[in-house]
Amino acid sequence: MSKENFLANSSVVDDLMLSVSGSVLHTDLGIDNYYMYEGIYNQSNGAWWGWRESVSLHSTNSTQGANKDLSFIKRKELAVNLKASLWNKMITADASFFVNSLEGQLITPSSLYPSYFFTYYPEASFMPNMNFNNDRRIGFDFKVDYNKRFGKVDFTAGVAGTYYTTKATKRSEINENQYQNRQGRPVDGLWGLQCLGFFQDDEEVAASPEQRFGGTVKKGDLKYVDQNGDNMIDDKDMVYLGKGGWYGDPLTLGLNLTAKWNKFTFFVLGTGSFGGNAMKNDSYHWVSGEKKYSDVVRGRWTEYTKETATYPRLTTGSGINNFQSSDFWMYKTDAIRLAKVQVTYDFPAQMFRKTFIHGLSAYVSGANLLTISKERKLLEMNVAVHLRHDSITLVLRPHSNVLVT
Repeated sequence: MSKENFLANSSVVDDLMLSVSGSVLHTDLGIDNYYMYEGIYNQSNGAWWGWRESVSLHSTNSTQGANKDLSFIKRKELAVNLKASLWNKMITADASFFVNSLEGQLITPSSLYPSYFFTYYPEASFMPNMNFNNDRRIGFDFKVDYNKRFGKVDFTAGVAGTYYTTKATKRSEINENQYQNRQGRPVDGLWGLQCLGFFQDDEEVAASPEQRFGGTVKKGDLKYVDQNGDNMIDDKDMVYLGKGGWYGDPLTLGLNLTAKWNKFTFFVLGTGSFGGNAMKNDSYHWVSGEKKYSDVVRGRWTEYTKETATYPRLTTGSGINNFQSSDFWMYKTDAIRLAKVQVTYDFPAQMFRKTFIHGLSAYVSGANLLTISKERKLLEMNVAVHLRHDSITLVLRPHSNVLVT
């Protein structure tokens, strides 16, 4: 666009380009095995029938139905990109909007076939593989750099970011409860129970829906919402809780600053991630029975702390009712990080004029030096297990490190 007549003589625009691209790619990524279109039979070793005591016959079973129409997965993409350079390259910018649709992912659609197409014993199936599931990702990314010389200092500041959302646009599912359908929800969604807090007394336990995850439910245990009103708490009460951000947080930002003076280069990188969630479901947080207790249990429920408790009651049993995926254990992974600080010195080239060395640099670099987050301690925590003959020790380490080269 910068070569068009209306911009050719501009004192502001150095370069301006708009591009649009689209593609349909047939891919086998996500097709894990060979001959998935074939009908497959085998001789079962799990079941046999005897016509009389001395003769037995193994069953011949179908393990996979045939589908000659099985095809590649289609990856459809559309992108719109705008690049600009302004004021003699003082400001450069690059922005893109993108839509990505992954269509025809392979499934074995049990919801589309009668139940008698599959048996557990002997294990057999007439259901074929099909191209069915679709996922869509849509978003934009951008990068803007500011370049300026101040005296003897060359300065560059840049900001970059990506925002995107995911959606399962097509699924094969038949759920009695529509709120459990994955179609229309984020691909990286977190699912679990909605927690109402702690049971405060035995009367509240008796008056509440039966919690059917196992163990004995007592005061101090977690209480959940009965989503379908059947007076039972089970997997049918699982609901969508939030985005997991497994493929990247919905919003990711980066800020970099570079200053060059004489032979020195100073570099700073900060990052930010927002919109993601995670579960505190590791061995550090889910402890019961004879496991070593972590410091999080100091907030456990007791008769004296029932108003301020932050952790369920302690038990020598399994505690399985409390250790279910729920919003009680969910936390936001939003964080701003000082990802890197580096100082580099380039030795003068004339020092190596008569040697085989063409150039030499030395730098001091620090990584993950600062985290600003409501869950900073959790995000900086590493859980390492050290095995000894008499005990198991949990060692917690921060992620920060400094490298000198």
